[in-house]
Amino acid sequence: MNTEINMSEPLRTNRTLAVYNNIAFSSPERLLFYDVNFSIRTGESVAVVGAGGSGKSVLLKLLLGLKEPQEGSAFLTKQTKTGYVPQEIESMGFDSNSTVRQLFYSTRGLDVLENTMRELEEKMTSDSSSGVLNQYSAATEQFEKLEGYTAETSIETILSGLGVQGHISLDTKLGEVSSGQRTKILLGGALFADSNLLILDDPTSHLDSQSTLWLANYLRQTKQGSLVATSSPQFLNAFATRVIEITNIGRVIVFEGNYNQFIQKRDMLFEAERVAAEQKKQEIERLRTAAKRFKTWGRETQETARKRKTIERRADRAETELDEMLGAHVRREHRYKIQHFEEDQASGKDVARVQGVTKQYENGFMALNLPHVDITLRRGERMAIIGKNGVGKSTLLRLVAHARDEEFSATSGSIDLGSNTTIGYYAPDITSDLKAHNTILNEATEHISASDMGRVRAILGYWGFSGEEIVRIQIKD
Repeated sequence: MNTEINMSEPLRTNRTLAVYNNIAFSSPERLLFYDVNFSIRTGESVAVVGAGGSGKSVLLKLLLGLKEPQEGSAFLTKQTKTGYVPQEIESMGFDSNSTVRQLFYSTRGLDVLENTMRELEEKMTSDSSSGVLNQYSAATEQFEKLEGYTAETSIETILSGLGVQGHISLDTKLGEVSSGQRTKILLGGALFADSNLLILDDPTSHLDSQSTLWLANYLRQTKQGSLVATSSPQFLNAFATRVIEITNIGRVIVFEGNYNQFIQKRDMLFEAERVAAEQKKQEIERLRTAAKRFKTWGRETQETARKRKTIERRADRAETELDEMLGAHVRREHRYKIQHFEEDQASGKDVARVQGVTKQYENGFMALNLPHVDITLRRGERMAIIGKNGVGKSTLLRLVAHARDEEFSATSGSIDLGSNTTIGYYAPDITSDLKAHNTILNEATEHISASDMGRVRAILGYWGFSGEEIVRIQIKD
């Protein structure tokens, strides 16, 4: 069942860019979604939401042909050009020796045109024939059509909006910037590209609040169509003209409007179906009781058998209808018991102290500059580090994580860990430390004590990994 709820904001009715037609997809373990029907037009901002593991990334990949549906079809219409940013954005690949300018220019083909124009300009010094002049005229016309003459201004606007720091210029090489800044540059390249449909998988994971809002407004105002998988309410409210939810039972619901409207209408639908589900359960119980009564009356005649089978078919249909009602199911986030992790030996009163820390790279870039800061974290305290992108939040955490080794050390200042302090560290680029050919279970047992395999499986289950997938699926997949 694909439920469509109309709201006050009308959809733009421009050219159709992409179509999902009766799509169904299952992993080897379970059904992810079914009966998916919607299209995307130019100027529309479509958000895909759902619990972790519900299939948001899969839904995007189906449209790009990176996965095949079990049923139905997903396709791009003629002349649709896509720009795609996957969840693991650095898997897109890049040349670390390329500059920021070269990356952006390549996404529109401006680099090729610029080289062609230079070659023709050199050629015209000795050959001014009409053929060469016509080639040069055609190249400059195409360069202007692709807004090549204003490209640098546009690139700088995008980089600034995404929070790329001022020390990074268009001539900075990609290999000279941090992974977080490079992620934003690669995302910016996709925004700048010559495409009319942007497909973005969790693009806000490396953006601060200000950059998230900028991206939402940028996409909302562009003439391109946008299909974005995200879980950021701030982004959704500013971005979405339509919300596609993949529910915990695989049913896909289409809501017109922004995220606040989506929450309101979805909850109304959920409550209405909860009431209807209770009524349906009573109906099923009544039908099953009636069918059972025919059997208890003794020997069945042809007539009573026919009536009983008719009632049983009605009960079966009612159970199918009940199974599709959201209100009849516990949502995914409540399916697993919360895991309580064992505490290590108690640390000393002072857990960590940071004094006058700075971090400067060999190229001169100052990643962290806290010469006058002296902070102590004590046992039982919880400290949040906030600030704009690029000010050094991740650098500070990484320095603390490696305070007892030489893998990553401060340029000046000191970081001291208290007695019995042990560290659990989750880095922004943690996936680079995972072993691609490990299964989910193998990778987990390398980080969690495997003495109690049932506990390892329970922890994986809490995060949405269960069944055969943990021993079959590799990290790279």
